[in-house]
Amino acid sequence: MIKILTIIGTRPQYIKSSIISGAFRNFYSDEVQEIIVDTGQHFDHNMSGIFSREFSLAKAKYNLGINSKSQLKMIGEMLIELEKIIIFERPSAVLVYGDTNSTLAGALAAKKL
Repeated sequence: MIKILTIIGTRPQYIKSSIISGAFRNFYSDEVQEIIVDTGQHFDHNMSGIFSREFSLAKAKYNLGINSKSQLKMIGEMLIELEKIIIFERPSAVLVYGDTNSTLAGALAAKKL
């Protein structure tokens, strides 16, 4: 079984991940276990909740709730929390989308671990 840790946190990432996550669930469920981490970068219902519902996104296993801080504080806190999750979950791969604080933190944590 391949374990994929998907890191999302913003509207475009919810939309993009809905396609890939849907394929994992509908076509590769015997081969792929996806664990979703929502950094919380877009934290209100209009920024995240509505997209989760409209695109039938699976519920995130982890929601970091990191938002409303300077960019560097958000990235730093995301790195600290993502390190814990990656070490605990031991994924085969980490999947990130786009060019946001969530993407940078996810890619950096995955590369360093």
